[in-house]
Amino acid sequence: MSILSDVNLHELDRELQETISALAEIDRWYESERNLLLTLPEPARAGLREDLERRQRQSREPYVRRLAEVYHMIMSTKLFRTQNSLPAWESVRST
Repeated sequence: MSILSDVNLHELDRELQETISALAEIDRWYESERNLLLTLPEPARAGLREDLERRQRQSREPYVRRLAEVYHMIMSTKLFRTQNSLPAWESVRST
């Protein structure tokens, strides 16, 4: 029996939602900081904007990676379960 067959889809869905929420929080933080930058004189903004964008990318990166992993596990689990639920004649069509 595959490890994927033991995966709890509800747990994966919860982790997916938590990861999406974390990304949304990072985006809210970024927008707030970016709006603060707009209040500064233009010469001061350039370097700070680059730093802010770099920090946003660094903050988002592990969550985006995790989102892809969780999504892949969900899709793999669903595919595995679907293939195992097919009648034997459906799963051997190529022969």
